[in-house]
Amino acid sequence: IKHFLKPKDIIKITLDDKIIEGDGEPSSERKMHFLIYKERPDINCVFHVHPTYATAFAVSNEKIPINTLPEAALLLKDIAYLPYRMPGTQEFADVFTPELKAGRDVFILQNHGVTVIGKNIKSVYEKLETLDFVAKVVLTLKMAGERIKEIDEKDVKKFLESLKL
Repeated sequence: IKHFLKPKDIIKITLDDKIIEGDGEPSSERKMHFLIYKERPDINCVFHVHPTYATAFAVSNEKIPINTLPEAALLLKDIAYLPYRMPGTQEFADVFTPELKAGRDVFILQNHGVTVIGKNIKSVYEKLETLDFVAKVVLTLKMAGERIKEIDEKDVKKFLESLKL
């Protein structure tokens, strides 16, 4: 149960699936983690989570309008929307391959959740927090019957260029 995790509940494993530490079985979704680390040697951190607001978009199969906030345009430039596959299966992991090869770091998994990857915990957390915040803002506006006004694409481009990325 996620709400009552203790250190012994966290299972440490090697990339060849050997348990190093912890009690119990590793996550059935470890195949996804293994594949990400194999395909992207530049990645040192993977978060696979089910945040409420971003997951609502995963279930609705609607894209999150990221040009609603400057930080979202910066951190979430290229979200990959992956089709549903049964969690824990090799097919679930394999659906990531083309998007990983394309260099994407943020994945919305249809009818499931979110995976975010990066060089370190800080960068992954920034992307994840921004993703769920934008999703919350957009859903709040929709529930209030308000229109979502995105930043004009040329202004987004100008903003990103000003950061010398």
